[in-house]
Amino acid sequence: MQERILQLLAAENISQTEFAQRIGVSGSNVTHIISGRNNPSYEFILRVASHFPAVNLDWLLLGKGKMYRDTPLPSPSISAGEGLFDGQSYDNGENIEFSEGLNPPADVVKPTENQRKAVRVTIFYDDGSFQDL
Repeated sequence: MQERILQLLAAENISQTEFAQRIGVSGSNVTHIISGRNNPSYEFILRVASHFPAVNLDWLLLGKGKMYRDTPLPSPSISAGEGLFDGQSYDNGENIEFSEGLNPPADVVKPTENQRKAVRVTIFYDDGSFQDL
C-alpha cells in the first residue's frame, strides 16, 4: 500500500506534507506509513477515501483495478458534525396526497427532541470494499 500512496501523491501532484494536511493527519503518520514502519489504520483509509473520493478503494487497499474510479462518488452534502436529518423539515402527514387505492400509514412518527440521529452510514460490499456515506 505504501507504493500506491506514493503513486497517488504523484498523480495528485502533492507532497507528503500537503497530503497529511488534506486528510487531517500528522506528517509523521504519513511518513511512517510510506516507510513501512506502520500500517494505515481504518481511520486513515477513511480519511483518504473521504478527501479523495475519485480514488478506487480496491486499487488503494488491494492493488486491483485502476487508481481512479470511472465515475466518482457524489460528495455528501452533510458536513462533519452535522446529523443526517439536521435542518430537515418533517411532514406530519397532513399534507401528503395518496393515490387511489393506497392508504396512509396508521401512525406518522414525528421526531422528538431526544430522538437519536444517524451520524454515519458505512456500506460494506461482498468484495471486501466499503463506502462511507
